[in-house]
Amino acid sequence: MKGKHKRTKRAMMNRHHLLPRSSGGNGMPNNLLLIDIEKHQAWHKLFKNRHLDEVIEMLIRLKQLKGWRYDYGKGNEGKAV
Repeated sequence: MKGKHKRTKRAMMNRHHLLPRSSGGNGMPNNLLLIDIEKHQAWHKLFKNRHLDEVIEMLIRLKQLKGWRYDYGKGNEGKAV
């Protein structure tokens, strides 16, 4: 039974290219991330075919444009101020 669960779980996973093939990425293990199918679909819905560095840069720009600050003081971990 345990083995069957493993296969079922594996079947619900996708290989995500950290550097997309369209940007020169390859199928080598250091460029692949095994990720849940739903999370993989969500990534591409949100970020299209951008690679991780592009997404990080985009989120930093968004944070700067919105003027977001976070209070990381005692008891306020990650709360927007």
